[in-house]
Amino acid sequence: MQLSFSIIAAAIVRTVASGLIYTQSSIDDAVDHTPIVRDLNSNAILNSPRPAQGFDDDDQASAIDWATYTNKGGAFMCGLLATDQSAGQLLRDARTPPSAASLWRGDLKQELSTWYWHVNGRPTYNCKLDDYWYIASVATEAYYEFGINTKGGAIFNFYLESPKFAASSLWYNSRKDADPGDLPQLRALSDILWGYWNRDNPNIKNIRYFFMIGIANPTTNQLIASILHNAGRELSEWPGASFATATDEGHALLGSPNGAAFAYFLMQHKAELGYKIITKVTVFQPDTDDPVDIVDPSLVFHVEEAPEPPAEGAVGTTRDSGAKHIMDQQIG
Repeated sequence: MQLSFSIIAAAIVRTVASGLIYTQSSIDDAVDHTPIVRDLNSNAILNSPRPAQGFDDDDQASAIDWATYTNKGGAFMCGLLATDQSAGQLLRDARTPPSAASLWRGDLKQELSTWYWHVNGRPTYNCKLDDYWYIASVATEAYYEFGINTKGGAIFNFYLESPKFAASSLWYNSRKDADPGDLPQLRALSDILWGYWNRDNPNIKNIRYFFMIGIANPTTNQLIASILHNAGRELSEWPGASFATATDEGHALLGSPNGAAFAYFLMQHKAELGYKIITKVTVFQPDTDDPVDIVDPSLVFHVEEAPEPPAEGAVGTTRDSGAKHIMDQQIG
């Protein structure tokens, strides 16, 4: 699989970046990175308060977190390689028969409106994507910023603040979690991305890359620090360092707070997408000429076709040897 992209820095309310994918040439042939600078006054990350400093390669994951997220990523791999029914069992789905399929289908235009999600303006810069969206939840002040390139088969994720975290901050000053019953039913990033991926897309099966740009989530960054340390690598500009999802390192990235949504996206839409799997994750740092810039790690999740799994009841020992152990761990 070949990939080439250019990340274009631009200012809206705070500094974000966008990107363009070309499929005709290798990423090694044309990479032009410009800085992605974090606004330290923003809480715009996924389910975690924004730290006061940038990525620290000495701040590594605890043994407990490492085990938690490698097991979670391994469980995701089992779900991606399994039938919908087996994946549903992994998710402890209560339907009969179990299914991993999301309850949210189609472009979700009406559903997003019903649950008070609204497009909150458009960016004021030239972004070479099919569409760039900033959507916000009126009730919780959650928001997701993302871009979509259907031709290149890519979804770019920028600033993310989930309803769970936003509501806790807004309603309780982060002193306690919001009651899930008080949150919008349509709130998962994977479901919202799916709704927009469905819009004016002539080939919804053409999903090839998920980008997570400028990660500030401390748990994910600690996992990245551990992974690079274990590999004897440093956070570097493109081509960065890639880790196969058959390894513990790949499992940790896939199961991380900034990777799980993409596994759900693929696992919960097997009927529409076919069998897809994330084969590797690339860790890199956008380049910058300014020594005072805070430049966070970015991730690229590479998607490929997966073999069709055996029929139900015929899985047996053909699955990952760790599946039996991992299947006991609920994904969430």
